[in-house]
Amino acid sequence: MSKTDERCMLLAGSDQCRFCEASADCRKRAEDNLTLDEFRSRPSSNLNEEEMALILTQVDEMIVWGGNIKEFALEKALNGTRYPGFKVVAGRSATKFTDEEAVAEAVKAAGEEPYAQKLLGITALKQKLGKKKFQEILGGLTCKPPGKPRLVPAMDKRPAIKIVPNETKEEKKNA
Repeated sequence: MSKTDERCMLLAGSDQCRFCEASADCRKRAEDNLTLDEFRSRPSSNLNEEEMALILTQVDEMIVWGGNIKEFALEKALNGTRYPGFKVVAGRSATKFTDEEAVAEAVKAAGEEPYAQKLLGITALKQKLGKKKFQEILGGLTCKPPGKPRLVPAMDKRPAIKIVPNETKEEKKNA
C-alpha cells in the first residue's frame, strides 16, 4: 500500500472524497457507503423511522458516489474496459433541424407560419425594464409560490413548513 493509499484510508469521508482523483474506485469510500448493508439481516419487511433517518443521512453522498462510479466506469468502458453484465449504448437524443432557415422557408411555402410569438419570461423582462420599473408595472402581476417540499437535515437554515398529513393509501381505500 502506498503512502497516498494509507492517507486516503485514514482521511476518507464525504467532504474530501468528492475531490479525490480516486473517488469513484476508492475501496474506503465504497465501504463507508455500503454500511447500509446491515439492513439485510433485519427481521421486519418495513423500515422504521430510526432506520429511515439513518439512510437519509447517507443517501445524498451515496447518490454522488453512484454518479462518480457511473461516470468513471463509462469513461473506462469507452476506452475498452468491459464490465460483466454491462454494455455501452447510445443514449436518448432529440430530433433537431439541420437547417432552421430552410425549415422556415419550407413551412412558409406551405402557407403556414413557422414562428410563434411568446411572452418573455420574468428574468428577461426584469433585464429589459430594470428591477424598479418591472416592480412598478408588473409587481402586482407576479407571485412566488412555495417550493416543492424537501426533507433536509434538522440543521438546515430554512424554516420548517407546516405539515398537514395526507390521507394514507389505506384511508383512501376505506373512504
